[in-house]
Parts: sequence; C-alpha cells; structure tokens
Amino acid sequence: LTLIALDKAGNATAFDRSVTIANAVADTTPPTASVDSPTEGQSVSGPITLIASAEDDVAVAKIEYYIDGKLIGSDVTSPYTEQFNSSALANGAHPARAKATDTSNNSAYSTPVTFSTNNTYSSVSISPNPFSPNNDGMEDTTTISATLPIAAAWTINISDASPAVIKTF
Repeated sequence: LTLIALDKAGNATAFDRSVTIANAVADTTPPTASVDSPTEGQSVSGPITLIASAEDDVAVAKIEYYIDGKLIGSDVTSPYTEQFNSSALANGAHPARAKATDTSNNSAYSTPVTFSTNNTYSSVSISPNPFSPNNDGMEDTTTISATLPIAAAWTINISDASPAVIKTF
C-alpha cells in the first residue's frame, strides 16, 4: 500500500506500507463422538446413565443420544450424560450412538455400541384363589401383590364370567 501526502505547496511524499488482510476461515471440520457407557456387549437393566465424549477443533455445542435409531435425549455440558430407563426397551440387543454437533453446526455420529437389556418385568400373584380362597364357596380375603421394575399406577378389575366388571380397585 502506498500513501502519498501532499502539502499546500504541492510537495508530495510517498510512504510504502505493508498490509495483511486476514479473512476468517470457516469451520468445516465435524467433531468426533464416542459412546463410553454402556460398553460394547454390556448387559444392563433398569435405570442407566449413558455417557459420551466428544472433541472438536473449535468447540462442541451438544451431544444427542440415540438408541435403536431414536433420539432419547441430549446434553450441552461436558461431561455428557443422559439418564435412561432401559425397562422401556424389550429385552435383547440395542445399538446406541452419540451425535456430536459443534458451534458451527457441523455434526458426526459415533460408531454404534451394542448393549443388551435384561429386565425383569412385572409379576402379579394372587393367593389364595380369589373366588373361594378356602374352596368352601364363600367369599374370603384375598391378597394381591405386584412387583414392578419402575413406579407405575395399576388397577385391578374383578369380572364375572360374562366378563362384566363387578369391582374395581
């Protein structure tokens, strides 16, 4: 760059100066992500904590968690975790992935980690026989107990042979 200064008499002086122009470089590099927990082949049951890690050359904005291809939650603060109740899944194998997104909206998925669920589901027992516990044909006391893996509301309907509901608890 050359700068020329003129005075009132018309005298000129030239100055040469270097100028560097720095254009901002767009961030086009996606982050990397990995699922740290559960681990490959791990068997889980009930409530679990999903843990992921991510790295980026600028900054990670968020992590999204996917199980069986369905979004189940996200986190914007490292360490990246998500609480999930595996009882919502059928027993068996399930792939988990993490999707990392950076502050320039570049994103990438982790390699899937396949874990398995082994949940014990609800059981209900009725004892003795609810229609005539001591088999004398007379109504007696019956105990109904239930074991559930998660908090749940439940209703008991007593029906006759038609099957019309005759009592609800």
